[in-house]
Amino acid sequence: MNSEKIDVLVIGAGIAGLLAAHELTNQHGLRVAILDKSRGVGGRMATRRDGEAAYDHGAQFFTVRNPRFKQWVDRWLEQGLIKLWFDQLADEAPLMRYAAMPSMTAIAKQLAVGLELHRESQVVSAQRADGEWTLVTKSGATYQAPKLLINAPVPQAMEIIDAGGIQLATADEQFLRSIHYAKCIVAMVELNRPSGLPAPGRIKFDDQEPISWMGDNQQKGVSMRPAITIHSGPAFAEKYFDAPDDVRLPLLVAAAKPWLKAEILSVKGHRWKFAHRLTEHDRDFFGDPPLGLWMAGDSFNAPRVEGAAMSGLLAADAIAATI
Repeated sequence: MNSEKIDVLVIGAGIAGLLAAHELTNQHGLRVAILDKSRGVGGRMATRRDGEAAYDHGAQFFTVRNPRFKQWVDRWLEQGLIKLWFDQLADEAPLMRYAAMPSMTAIAKQLAVGLELHRESQVVSAQRADGEWTLVTKSGATYQAPKLLINAPVPQAMEIIDAGGIQLATADEQFLRSIHYAKCIVAMVELNRPSGLPAPGRIKFDDQEPISWMGDNQQKGVSMRPAITIHSGPAFAEKYFDAPDDVRLPLLVAAAKPWLKAEILSVKGHRWKFAHRLTEHDRDFFGDPPLGLWMAGDSFNAPRVEGAAMSGLLAADAIAATI
């Protein structure tokens, strides 16, 4: 890390953190450093690869309602970074559903280009003294800046804040700790031939249990091999979240089999502890300007990809306004 002073520290390289860092760096000329615990970027816009099989196992698509976000989407369309996947889902009104290409991590990878990004840097505490934040990572590295933006599920953000002994205002503390989430268990299934799912390769289950979603990654253009992603419903995930894979995954696969016209070659699992925000509120982000602290992501705004993106952009505006 060079000796130039960092203006803003960002925890989390999901779409909210990356868009915020992009705006603060390129529109406001600030030095921003992003820390993320993972090797990759994208947060829950995630892809898993296993040989020629690939799985979008987090967010499956995104929609566009906000004009500001649409400007980004139009740019990504021009770059060939995304495509229209479908525009109708069950009995909902028509709305364009976009997928990133070649996988859902592509947007995050593009946004990360040119940004200062420290991968595999898990922040374990955030301390505040003399107008400066000091972030301490699991490896013992430290980073300092006067402004901090945390893009993580609120319980994880609060763990970092609590570890640094930070006291928030009572009303802020109560609000943040009131935000709750649904879990999700994912089965990633490689098949011996095409799945047989109806074009364009997705089924949304209205009753949500035990399965809420099945997506065909081959039809979507993500995987060279026949490979499907199965998302559990929230009740199933709550019940089986701590069960071993050899217990929970066969149950999901068994529930999916009636829709499959292929044999199963392999099954791998993943768990999302903070898959979907359940708590409704009207805040686009959290901010405490005197403390130099902001939080953004899909814990705020709307609980979807666009909501996370807008949360990051609006938080960046708020941070820039204090400098």
